[in-house]
Amino acid sequence: MATGVDFTPTSLNFGAVAPGSSGPDVSVDPSLGPPAISFSGSIRVKNVPVAANVTAAVKSGAPVFKIRDVIALEWVMEEVDPGELPPGHHGRPPKVRVLEVAAQSDGLTPLAVSAGQYLVVRIEYLAPSEGSNFTGALTVTGDTWEPIEVPLSLYLSGLSTKVAQKSVELMQGATNDLAIEIRTIAGPSSTVRFEISPTQLHSGVSIAGPNEFLATDVAQDIVLRLRAAIDAPVGDNTLAINQFFNNSRSGFFVPITIKPFLGIEKISKLTIVPEPAALTFNFTTVDPSRPVITIWERIVGNDPAKDMVPSHQLAVALGGAVPGTIHSIRVAGLPVELPLWFRIDAASEVAGMGAVGSRIGETATLRRYCFVRVLKIEVLQAGGDDGGPEDGNEIDFGFVVFDDETREQLSTVTGGKFDSVDHGETLHPSFGDKNGDTWVPKAPDSIVPYIKGVTFDQDLDPSIGPYWAMPDKLPDHLDSGADGTYSWADTFLPFSPPVTVGDFLSGTMVLSTGVTLLSYLTYLRIRTVITDPYDALKIPYPDLP
Repeated sequence: MATGVDFTPTSLNFGAVAPGSSGPDVSVDPSLGPPAISFSGSIRVKNVPVAANVTAAVKSGAPVFKIRDVIALEWVMEEVDPGELPPGHHGRPPKVRVLEVAAQSDGLTPLAVSAGQYLVVRIEYLAPSEGSNFTGALTVTGDTWEPIEVPLSLYLSGLSTKVAQKSVELMQGATNDLAIEIRTIAGPSSTVRFEISPTQLHSGVSIAGPNEFLATDVAQDIVLRLRAAIDAPVGDNTLAINQFFNNSRSGFFVPITIKPFLGIEKISKLTIVPEPAALTFNFTTVDPSRPVITIWERIVGNDPAKDMVPSHQLAVALGGAVPGTIHSIRVAGLPVELPLWFRIDAASEVAGMGAVGSRIGETATLRRYCFVRVLKIEVLQAGGDDGGPEDGNEIDFGFVVFDDETREQLSTVTGGKFDSVDHGETLHPSFGDKNGDTWVPKAPDSIVPYIKGVTFDQDLDPSIGPYWAMPDKLPDHLDSGADGTYSWADTFLPFSPPVTVGDFLSGTMVLSTGVTLLSYLTYLRIRTVITDPYDALKIPYPDLP
């Protein structure tokens, strides 16, 4: 009976590779010592169970996949290099157990291996210039073993990067943008990351803004914001930039010119006034400027570099059309109750190109929730039906609160049912919780209480329920009508809750259906509670030196 063989890994997935490339890289540093071979792209039998004559072949997937070589290693005892011994060592050098190459083959020629040896079968790929996913299978056969079969796979992934500028000029201590066009030329959409090469001699230049972007098969223009340190070497230089796309790294060079420091715009007297869905930035600049404020969600603790990426960006707000030195910029439409990062970029309109001051920091929006309570409903007209209102109609109500901007529901739909209602009656429904409150968590800047009533002669059709035809989204206009059996009418009214910390109770609001077969007035009040869970009001912003 043939012997089973344990091997690792059970599959070889080379992942994303560039069109027309070959690999994997099997170069090794010769200074590392034996066995001085790379195990990249290989399957290994770490302990050959019994002697065998071994061959290997790509069963399917050629010519994308091919056998690189088959290598038999064995453990030997070697003396430690005397240069690695500690000072003062006496006697013969100690021995260590290391792997050494015993024999190797191209896979076609049988390779004799002995029990206890270490067998390595290495595969290389030759990626086509086009296509997508490629698969294959490797078989390793020993005349005394059960055959080994290993799935092989890779997919093509390529990125085209075109630098739109021949060179970039930067002033010491200032920023400037580098425009780049990116597009995938093979494989799925994926993130590309740009970094200054760690082998770059000191240029004094860093990437100050987002450095990760989603590349797709549609060409898109992206911007790397480059910042020159105040001590960046003045003159011409070449900036080396690495790009990482899937599991590959490549790079390009950009000529840069650093100009002497002339002065940087300075941002002072910064205060931030938080609201539940907005922030107001008040500050001054030395020179007239039209600042830009960018907001990101704060997720990764105290690491703005990881959060200030496109996927976390929430808003960008511009200063006034006319440059000034006193600024008050309100950034609206932010999520309620959320920790945030901000960056202010103020370019001097006097000092010239590159004289940009920036300020980065933490802030947050406030928590706001509303409780909507319907006090009463005055029924002016109880509906028309063949039986007339003399014997009273049943009126069913549904109630919900909408977001005025997104038009989505903000609360749970609740309802009430009233029997034998005549003209002129006043009803006291209890919508929402046991206290009659409909809770709106994280209330936006404009909420819309909505109520719909449906009436019918209860002697004719008692089957209708309180949630009849409630809309999923806020309607564009009031609706009313009748079909001979039912009459219906709705009403709604926007409400802008307060924006400062505190507990507030609105005046009585009256929602009217107007004159319809079913006509009523709804009286309600809204309580708003606003708190500062992230202590945004306590964050100081002292002037920077």
